[in-house]
Amino acid sequence: MRFFVQPRVRAAIIGATLALAYLCYAYLKRANLAFSAGDQWVYFAASYLFSDGVIPYRDFFFSHAPLQILLSTLLVKMGADLVALSILPSVIGGLSGLVLFHIAQKRMGDVRAVLALIFFLLSYANVMSTLYYTGQELGLFVSLIGMHFFLSRKKGVSGVLMGLSACASINMLVSCFVLTCTQWQWNRKYLPLFFAAMVGAFGLIQFLFIGIAGWTYVEQTYLYHLAKPDSSTWLASNAKVFWMMTHAHGMLILLAILGFACSLREKREGDVMNGEKQKLLTLAASITSAHILFLMLIHPIFPHYFVTITPFLAILAAESIMVAWKWAASFVPARKHFFVMASATAGILLFTGSMMHTLRLYRIEQYLLGVPHVVEVAESIRTSIPEDATIFGEFGIAPLVSLLSGRRLAANMVDSSEMRIMGKQTTMQEMIDAIEADNVQILVSRERRGINAYPPFWKYRDAHFFLARTFKAEGYPTAIEVWRRR
Repeated sequence: MRFFVQPRVRAAIIGATLALAYLCYAYLKRANLAFSAGDQWVYFAASYLFSDGVIPYRDFFFSHAPLQILLSTLLVKMGADLVALSILPSVIGGLSGLVLFHIAQKRMGDVRAVLALIFFLLSYANVMSTLYYTGQELGLFVSLIGMHFFLSRKKGVSGVLMGLSACASINMLVSCFVLTCTQWQWNRKYLPLFFAAMVGAFGLIQFLFIGIAGWTYVEQTYLYHLAKPDSSTWLASNAKVFWMMTHAHGMLILLAILGFACSLREKREGDVMNGEKQKLLTLAASITSAHILFLMLIHPIFPHYFVTITPFLAILAAESIMVAWKWAASFVPARKHFFVMASATAGILLFTGSMMHTLRLYRIEQYLLGVPHVVEVAESIRTSIPEDATIFGEFGIAPLVSLLSGRRLAANMVDSSEMRIMGKQTTMQEMIDAIEADNVQILVSRERRGINAYPPFWKYRDAHFFLARTFKAEGYPTAIEVWRRR
């Protein structure tokens, strides 16, 4: 059962649907304009330091792959303020949606491409992870472009992009591995080109930063993550994070499983299926499976890691929707237009229910981490200590206070995570000695979060500082403590 629409009308419908999807996305991403506690301030504060010539990995601790800080530092150099930096991850997430649409449209058709884009763009994993600039969204964006060239048989370009994607987020090494195995299976003739380009691009960035920062680059970017403590002690367990993300994406996961099953059935029974579509579905299933296995093996894991899986779930889910629609349509020989309207209505209602669930979880995230009172905190600190004094505190809030108040972080310690101590990257005494040598006058932290919840730190804090004030905002649970030197 097919319905033929004139190309101009079809293009207009697709354009309008995409515009509506991005309007919804923009509405959700208004949250990026509000201040919330999180890792992103570590990376933005690091970018300002880098733009001033203070080198990450060498002059201060920085645990993420370099492409992330290179991009944000470039924007700082171009004059970007905190507002521009805050919307950066949402822009990257939106661009990833367009790349996904292009990949799917070329191989699966317009309708499946639109469905895949909507499933990904408005998924909880994407809207939540793009609240924060963690590097996951950048790594995914670059890898999707690399995947496009991989499927377009431009293996050299694809290899370079896949190598660079792992320089934005080391989790993308999983996708690099899957594409390498896939190329081995599909056509070994082009494997040397793809692999050499990928390793060359990745290796060039590694050697560049090893040359700049020495072995500390390897220790901070790779070995530190292997030495982090068991997640069950300080963070949510892997099982809890998996349950949270499964709960948030129940419908998408179910549809993706059905889509994968449908593709296997068509291939097994010899049904006519576009070869390029089958390759895309196979690749989507392989990348999804590999990333899930990877997240099951490492610890600790965080919710934003799951954004790297969502585009491929969306591709499989789009396939299941269309297969199910065609199957149901085969039982409706008459009144076809009525069937189209009824199925469209049912789909809209189902999607609306799923989006309401996503919105509820998204609002909880904003509620728990919202800190609109941080401006008042920053102003209080700016007016209470001289310009040559420094501040220190929990990594989720102190770098933001530093940027807003114009007061430096002591010892340029943008990342004060207690996991650095527990992972033996430093000691508590070394951290204390560094900030004491840099005229630290204020400690600023969220209540019982980060270093402020680490008992060995309390002895130093209570001996040299007193709790001067606790800031709270109506309607938000996060309290910010300001400790002044005695």
